[in-house]
Amino acid sequence: MTESSRASKFDANLARVPQLDVRVRAGQRESPVTGTHMLPNYFRQAHGPGWTLLGDAALHRDPITAQGITNAFTQAAILAEQLDRAFGGERTIDEATARYDERQFSVLKPMFDYQVHLATMQPLLPELAAQVPALAADRDAAGAFIGAFLGSVHLREVFPPAVLERFEQDVNRNDAENRRAA
Repeated sequence: MTESSRASKFDANLARVPQLDVRVRAGQRESPVTGTHMLPNYFRQAHGPGWTLLGDAALHRDPITAQGITNAFTQAAILAEQLDRAFGGERTIDEATARYDERQFSVLKPMFDYQVHLATMQPLLPELAAQVPALAADRDAAGAFIGAFLGSVHLREVFPPAVLERFEQDVNRNDAENRRAA
């Protein structure tokens, strides 16, 4: 895609939000418009003898909900808990890092699936489209929905199990190099 066609698509999308369009056009572009498309989404094996991976080294997913630092903090907390058990004699270091890897995957996987689904920019699932009018009328429900998008509310509190299963089905995990890839 050429720079002018990228800029043209950017401008067309920006025009869809008139208040933002006016502010952006009032500025001066300092560099070409760039973007990303079809980023890799994966969990790597995040442990081995004497080592662990955290943050983007352990998992990468589309940044659509800006969860990167949240992932790293979550992983660090899980690893600290597991290492504390190892240092306390409950398990070996290698057992602790293996348990960390299992836990970080199970904790982060639902949001991973949700983000991969969002990044594909598919039409809203019918189950979610049915929720939208209720969200507009209920401030708490709207807050929970936004919280799920941001990662501060667990997805189970907002989405029915069938919707979470649909997100998971949208993710293809057959990549040999990255054991849980989308």
